[in-house]
Amino acid sequence: MSFGISNNVRSRTVRLCTPELFWGAVRSPHVAAVCAAIRDAWEASKRGEMTREEFEAVKSREKKRLPIFTFHATFADGRRCNAQAMPSGLSMYDIDHIADPRAYFEEKVRGRVERLGIVLAHVTPSVEGLRLVFAIPRGMSLAEAQRWMSARLEDANYDQSVKDLARSSFAVPEDYILYIDEERLFNGEFSENICHSEQSEESPDEPGHDATGDSSTPLRSAQNDMEEDENNCQLTFKGVPYADIIRRWFELNGGEPVQGERNDKLHRLAYHLRYITDNDEALLLQIMPRYGLSEEEMRGLVH
Repeated sequence: MSFGISNNVRSRTVRLCTPELFWGAVRSPHVAAVCAAIRDAWEASKRGEMTREEFEAVKSREKKRLPIFTFHATFADGRRCNAQAMPSGLSMYDIDHIADPRAYFEEKVRGRVERLGIVLAHVTPSVEGLRLVFAIPRGMSLAEAQRWMSARLEDANYDQSVKDLARSSFAVPEDYILYIDEERLFNGEFSENICHSEQSEESPDEPGHDATGDSSTPLRSAQNDMEEDENNCQLTFKGVPYADIIRRWFELNGGEPVQGERNDKLHRLAYHLRYITDNDEALLLQIMPRYGLSEEEMRGLVH
C-alpha cells in the first residue's frame, strides 16, 4: 500500500509518493536549506544567543516551507482530509525532546528494526526528535500500534497526538535518515504481515487481546457473507472481485467489525466503496457484507 506527498502542510493536494518523488524531496537543496536554518537556530539557542521561544518561532515558521509525506494514508480524491483517507498500513511514531536522536536510535532501535517492522527512521527537522515509520501489527488501529511501539521501546512519553490518518510528516534531508527499507516502504503489503516476533510478548491486557474473548471476536466473516451469494464473486472492479477488495479493506482497517463497531465500520466501508461503484446504491447493497443487519438497515446505512 502507498502513501502520499504534498508541497507543504498548507496544501491539501496530495499525490501518490513514488520513490522518485521521495528522493527528489529529501535530496532537494530547498529541504536542505530549510532544515539548516532550523538547525542553526537550535544551535544558537544552545549557545544562549536565542531564547527557546525564539527558536520555537523559527522552527514553526520554517517547517511550513517543507514538503510533507502522509505515511498513514493516500486520499481518494487527492485532497488531504480524514474523510477521504485510504489507510496505508503504516504508522508514525514520534519521540520528541531527546538530546541525541542518533544515539537513541543506535542504542534502542537499530538492532530491532526488522522485529519492530520499521521501514523508515529519521531525525526530525527540530533536531530534537526521532520519527519511526513502521508497519501496523495486524488487527491494530493507529493508536493501538503506537501504544504497542511505546511498550516495546519502554517509552511512556511518546507523542500521542499522531493518530489521525491525514497527519503529515515533514521532509528532511537525506543525511537525517538513519534507516530506510526502500523496498518495503514503497512496495510492502503491510496488512499481510505475520505478527512481528516481538508482538508475541504482549500480555492479555495489551492491544489486540481481550480477557473475555468476546469483544475481539468478529461478528461474522466477510467471506461467509460473500458466500451467501455466489453471484457476488462475479462482480468486479477492473477485473478484481469486489469480495477481494472488501476483504482487503478490512485487513487494512483493523480487521472485521467486532461487537460495538459494526455500523460505524460498515458505513466507512460503504463510503470508500462508493468511489469504485459510481455511487450506485443498488450495487453497494449487492456487494456489501451485512454482519446480521436487515435489508432495511443496510439500505439506510448505504444511503
